[in-house]
Order: sequence, then structure tokens, then C-alpha cells
Amino acid sequence: MQKITLTSSGNEYEHTETAEGHFIDGEAFPVKIEKVSKDKYLMTTDNKVYRLQLAEANHEKGTAVLYIDNKKADVSIQDKISLLLEELGMSDMATSKVSEIKAPMPGLILDILCEVGQEVEEGDKLFVLEAMKMENIIKSGGSGKIKSIEVAKGDSTEKNQILLHFE
Repeated sequence: MQKITLTSSGNEYEHTETAEGHFIDGEAFPVKIEKVSKDKYLMTTDNKVYRLQLAEANHEKGTAVLYIDNKKADVSIQDKISLLLEELGMSDMATSKVSEIKAPMPGLILDILCEVGQEVEEGDKLFVLEAMKMENIIKSGGSGKIKSIEVAKGDSTEKNQILLHFE
């Protein structure tokens, strides 16, 4: 099962695809979609043909921008796992806020790639930590603004030692 929320011209529609077929806002919706090229499709329903073009897609966030006959539509997609998490009341766990970054292993801080007050995104490089003669890049586990950095270049660290705090 997959749930897609489509917002177009201020109207919001919910499309659900199950083994029984396609549904728009809970109503059966007979539809046929054919791929024409890398990002272009033809959608046929009720003997009408619509041209679809995928303008952009962000798989991590589950969002996309789609043009339907040249009219922009913002799309939000939830897969089976995110629907199950939502049903169990655990959907906010995937977006939980990170409050600190800890050293994953003992080592030596070779370089600090961030500064206090800096806004960082998930995956941004923060530190270079040498452990067992190997350089390890410590990346941000979430987005936020750096409140404090608890280590300095050349410091030795222990496993799980706090390296920085987010606001």
C-alpha cells in the first residue's frame, strides 16, 4: 500500500494504491499510467488523457513536484513503513530532534569542521576523528544550530563523549 497526498490549485487529494486498485479520497479511481520518457507519463482515466511530468523528487523527504497538463502539483508520498509508523503513533520518531553529537569511538580530534552558531543539516561533516591510525569523518545526525563545541583540535576523546550540543 502507498498513500500519496497531492496538492494542486489549493485543493488537496489523497491517492491510495492497494492490491484492489487506485482510490482518490476513498473512491475507486480507474487509472492507467504509461511511462513515455525518463520523467514524462501519460495518465488515462474516464477516457481522458493527462500529461504528467516529474519536475523534482526528494526521496528522503518523500516529496515531489509534478506537473499535470502544465499545472503544478506538490506531492507527498508515504510508503508502507511510514504508514505503519503513523498508525502505531511512532511517525515522529523519524524526525526526532538531535540534541548532541557523541564520539562513536575513542580517538583524537584532528580537525573541527564547524563552529558555534552554525546551522547544519543532517549528513554535514563536523569533525575529523583519528582512531586506530584511521581518519573518521563525524557527520551530523540531524539538522540544527550548534550551541556549543565541547572539544578542541588535538583533544583525546572517549567513546560516547559529547562533542557538541545543538540549540
